[in-house]
Amino acid sequence: MKMNFRFLKPLLWVFAFAIVFVACDKDDSDPVPALPYEDVFGSWSWLSTTIHETDEVIEADSVDYSQTLEVTSSGKYTWTRADSVLFESDYTVKEDTTSTGEDLFVFQFTDTTMVDQSFYLKGKDTLYLDEECENCESHIFVRK
Repeated sequence: MKMNFRFLKPLLWVFAFAIVFVACDKDDSDPVPALPYEDVFGSWSWLSTTIHETDEVIEADSVDYSQTLEVTSSGKYTWTRADSVLFESDYTVKEDTTSTGEDLFVFQFTDTTMVDQSFYLKGKDTLYLDEECENCESHIFVRK
């Protein structure tokens, strides 16, 4: 009885490709968060702040000053009010998970005078910042 080997070569190629594909798994030691957060980079205009201790909401159109936020991809965070820098720091971004299982990102500042801030985007044009402390403030910015 003669054996037909003509299907053996393509089968070996498929097997070799599968081994290479499995061996090229992603390195999980990368410190950059896995989910995309690059849309946060850019210039933002302040829309409102909620003071959680009193539940007071301060709307941008109810005050006589403006606030802006600049977040760069090189790790610089600058918050300005009426053309004066309120806070400026280098930052890193950490990925975290809420108690409800939702992924979020946290600005961790090298200047510890500001508490870290979790953030998320609605669409690409609305930025929500929550200060990471009890009874702190939440802020909403829109893309400039």
